[in-house]
Amino acid sequence: MSKAISDEASTWVQINHEFWLSERRCAEKWEVALANDKGRPPLARARISLAGTGTARIEELHVNAESDRSVLPALLYSAGRRARIEGARVVQLACESYRDVAVDLMRLSEGSPHSSETPVPWQRLDIAMCALSTQLEGLNTPIASSLMVAETRESVMRWLEPGETWGFFQSVLDGSLSKDEYIYALGNVHQFVRHTTRILGRCIAHGDDSETRRHFINHLNGEVNHELIVEHDLAHLNADVHFVQHDMPPNLETLEFMAVQESAIAYHQDPLLLVASPLAAEGVTAHMSERFMERLRACISSWGVKSPEKACQFFSSHMTFDGGMDGHWEGTLVYLERILKSEPQFQRFLTTCRASMGTTTRMYESFTRDLRADSNLHISS
Repeated sequence: MSKAISDEASTWVQINHEFWLSERRCAEKWEVALANDKGRPPLARARISLAGTGTARIEELHVNAESDRSVLPALLYSAGRRARIEGARVVQLACESYRDVAVDLMRLSEGSPHSSETPVPWQRLDIAMCALSTQLEGLNTPIASSLMVAETRESVMRWLEPGETWGFFQSVLDGSLSKDEYIYALGNVHQFVRHTTRILGRCIAHGDDSETRRHFINHLNGEVNHELIVEHDLAHLNADVHFVQHDMPPNLETLEFMAVQESAIAYHQDPLLLVASPLAAEGVTAHMSERFMERLRACISSWGVKSPEKACQFFSSHMTFDGGMDGHWEGTLVYLERILKSEPQFQRFLTTCRASMGTTTRMYESFTRDLRADSNLHISS
């Protein structure tokens, strides 16, 4: 067993009622280990590396001889989970230990997805993870929903890490944000905020269980009239509020965000998929810093606007509404832990979440880029 794992593991998370997972990054590789409880000596460990864009390689597998047969699928699932967080879409088996069993458990194919590569057992990660989850369910050791939520949390937080470099936030922090750009940003935010209560009402209507209905009733009660906060900010800037309310179309990137959100509940009628959109949008506001708000007020003041705090009430208020342990963002994660049940369901949610995060990034980039003469004409593909 690796001493780095058994003695110096940096994180522990419960996989199911049998195992706990610890993970440690070593240079460009990740080591994952399973134990019966937090801090206990590991029963099994694996080492994975990224072998190029979108591909993860399992390079080592070790399982204690006395371990039961549910250890290996749980270990492989844990390795696949880390690979997924790192952005992999394909998994390869690059070790000989437990090769035949691992090939069967993960439904690996011999050869390579690309003819130019050295043949090695491989599989799409989505297929392998569903196969492993099915094996674990058959052994009465299903994946805990808390592990899915931990993956969701880490994925969102890693997405937010470079947030201060996104166009709108970077312009606020370096003081280059113009009044027109800020009005443009608020106008686009208004496009989706004004629909929030109606969308949450649809979630209540399509909620098949009391837990879902209770969550969305509480969320809706916390969103009433938030578009009015945007309108008050705009009015303090002497912007054309009527145009924003009645005539302004969302820009392309804002419409992309709205399309993901609205299709989840209007077409798919799935409140779980809908949750992906507020997890992204509220993730941004929940994690904004007071430093950002100070810089935003400074920008507004530099335009000659008196009482600048009255022109940024939407962002300042949503730091409170969405942030903290009792805010909307944490409340959404609590709901997810209660409602996530299966790997296929989780994969659909993760895909929708990544779509929402991608559109949110592009949206905040567009708020400044669209009005700058030195920007290239941009059409999202």
